[in-house]
Amino acid sequence: MQRHLACTMFCVLLAATACRAVPARSLYVPPVREAPRSNSLAESSWRCKLFSGECFITFHANGTLTYRDQLNGPPTKGEWKADGDRLYFHINHYSEYQTVIQGDTIEGTGTNKAGNSCQARLTRMRE
Repeated sequence: MQRHLACTMFCVLLAATACRAVPARSLYVPPVREAPRSNSLAESSWRCKLFSGECFITFHANGTLTYRDQLNGPPTKGEWKADGDRLYFHINHYSEYQTVIQGDTIEGTGTNKAGNSCQARLTRMRE
């Protein structure tokens, strides 16, 4: 009887210590990644090459943009949206661009209502 009681106590003690076991290695903690700067374009100006040669775009914080070139006179309005490093924008609902932000450069493609396409390249202008 004493042997049975001792065996039971040993099993209970063994089970209790097994429940408190410490893992052999620490848990994996992924490195902290910097969140994409979705508003890094806000109030920034860019020199660009689109359909009509050299032009300038200013991205405003409210999701609008101002487009200027040397051929078409007054500035033209448009809208933009960034999703991570992807940038989508249009100018006057006439031309649309799908681009990728790479630091101080934006590159991608553009199409317009006339069916033309272009390679878009924008370079950040420093004030």
